[in-house]
Amino acid sequence: MKLMLPAMVLAIVALLFAWPDLLSYGNRVGKTDFVTQRLSGLVLENPRYVGTDPDGRPYEVSAVRASKDAEDATLLYLDQPQADLMDLEGDSTWMRVTAGSGTYDTTMKLMQLHGGVTVLDWAQRSLELEVASVDLNAGTLTSTRPVTATGPNARIDGQGLRITERGARIAFTGRSRAVFVP
Repeated sequence: MKLMLPAMVLAIVALLFAWPDLLSYGNRVGKTDFVTQRLSGLVLENPRYVGTDPDGRPYEVSAVRASKDAEDATLLYLDQPQADLMDLEGDSTWMRVTAGSGTYDTTMKLMQLHGGVTVLDWAQRSLELEVASVDLNAGTLTSTRPVTATGPNARIDGQGLRITERGARIAFTGRSRAVFVP
């Protein structure tokens, strides 16, 4: 968790810096889903961004659809975003972050992930949240909704989650329950 969340944050930041280049490929009109109803026609289908973070770790960020808000140019909508992050050791250590949808405020550097946020790593440890708020400037992730963390020998359920110091500190908030299996 200490490495996964900072890497996810860096991957999302890198995607956002490259966003204007990705959107120049063209736009789609005539879509009827919730994302395109808010738009003036600027939609990118199946965007994919590949890069490395400042520590040289490779990552890939993709979505089914990405679009800009017609009324607020600083707001981006992502439909089924997914981030795959690798460690420097290669394919043996990786992490995948998925969500049903998300929004990103490019000015405030705030991301809201919705619809079943899941973080899964190579050791089959997972973190499941209903929603998550990510502050890229502060390096924090928070959720006030129920969260479940599972691993090969443990399960933690909490009423919320607060990750600070770019993943160095993880706290389950509210009433929490941990079960460890020997």
